[in-house]
Amino acid sequence: MKFRTRNLGTIFDIGAHTGEDTEFYLEKGFSVVAVEANPEMCVRLEKRFTRFIKQKKLTIIQKAIVDNHSSAVSIYVNDNVDSWSSIYEDVAGKGIHAVRKINVESVTLEEVCAEYGVPYFLKVDIELADIMVARSLVNLVKKPRYCSFEIHSAEIIHVLHSAGYLRFQIRNQMLNGLLRKPEESNEGNNFWPAAMDGYHSGIFGLDLPETDWVSYSEILDLYEAYLVVSKYSELGHSWFDIHATTN
Repeated sequence: MKFRTRNLGTIFDIGAHTGEDTEFYLEKGFSVVAVEANPEMCVRLEKRFTRFIKQKKLTIIQKAIVDNHSSAVSIYVNDNVDSWSSIYEDVAGKGIHAVRKINVESVTLEEVCAEYGVPYFLKVDIELADIMVARSLVNLVKKPRYCSFEIHSAEIIHVLHSAGYLRFQIRNQMLNGLLRKPEESNEGNNFWPAAMDGYHSGIFGLDLPETDWVSYSEILDLYEAYLVVSKYSELGHSWFDIHATTN
């Protein structure tokens, strides 16, 4: 396995869940700060990544990330589909599952950056609460070079642009299973998981196709096109991530 030192730094995995993305980043050689609100998921992360925690390559923050600090917030845990758990009750249950409410400590992106530094890459997937983290980027003097969010409306594109992000890509997450290991990664080690599935956010940063980066105005048009295509095609159950870069 070839090891590349260029650009290795810290990645924030906001909404770490069971750690598929965390594993990807760690095995590629990055340090990771994983923020996860569900205490049961944090226990699983601690067991899964004991080696990296001992090596001080992984820090797990058992808190819900918010845009305005509060000592505690409520999250709604879906025991049937734990990846749906959210600070929003209707999002967690989606009208088909019962959920249970628990109180957890909270933290802001600014606070995490103050303690661990601004990350090279910021990945966010927190069940429709992503926009809160995007808004927090506006207040950061130094920004992550790359970031990705699950996108549910064009608002997040506007916010990222106002935060200083210049180029964008939309990735269809339903197609992650079609991704293949690159011959040589531009981001750390050439690690690839046994299966790149719906629990993975996929490739990021310099491994994204350079030709797919577009401007602010172009990404707004592309997003509208994606919505139309997903509504009237077999991609109707797709979900999308928006990637952004400051350069």
